[in-house]
Amino acid sequence: MNIQAERSHIIEQLNHVSDINVIKAIKNILIFASKKEKVSDFVIPEWHKEIVRERIKNTKPKDMLKWDDVKDSFKL
Repeated sequence: MNIQAERSHIIEQLNHVSDINVIKAIKNILIFASKKEKVSDFVIPEWHKEIVRERIKNTKPKDMLKWDDVKDSFKL
């Protein structure tokens, strides 16, 4: 299916959605997508990449946290 057909299909499905939370979620996705398109040319400087690489290299497994422990600390 091409992109135009995909869009048409999504629009048709959206016309039948009555759940406000779904509508808001789709709206947020579209806002995110429009912002992402605007910053797609953003370039991370090499010096910054090097800082991250160095930090990763110097991180020891004992210093790392397990994802399950971290995600439980988030409050939604």
